[in-house]
Amino acid sequence: MLITFMRCAEPLDALIALDAALRGGLVTKEQLRARLPGRRNGKLHTLLDRANPKARSLLETIARYELEEAGAIPEVGVELPIGELDLLLGKLDIETDGHEFHSQWADWEHDRRRDQWLIAHGYTPLRLTSRQVLTHQTVELVRPVAQRLGCWPDQAA
Repeated sequence: MLITFMRCAEPLDALIALDAALRGGLVTKEQLRARLPGRRNGKLHTLLDRANPKARSLLETIARYELEEAGAIPEVGVELPIGELDLLLGKLDIETDGHEFHSQWADWEHDRRRDQWLIAHGYTPLRLTSRQVLTHQTVELVRPVAQRLGCWPDQAA
């Protein structure tokens, strides 16, 4: 069923489904590759290469996809002593904060302590709301900060 969806859906929608299936342990990349023989499945192999089981939410997948489309390749699910980062581009921590997991006082306070730790250790946290990600503002919000930090890919080294 997932392969049929990959064939029919827009790439971003297929990637969201792939990330979720991989993260949930419902399938592996190897199992999917085995069912996609031949050159006619090249586009699906490319899509499968982009899938990442470390993505913990559809917001992370959307933000990552849009950054990759713009030429920026963030790391996913980077573990630091303060916890796991959603997306990391150089020293820019990009967090995709849905209201569901960031609406309680304790969550809000934890996020602030995390941000303080990140700043103290040379990282710059950038929190994107679910609305910003779902309305495809990721690149326009991330690019100027990443450029200022020197971690946007089109900058001369």
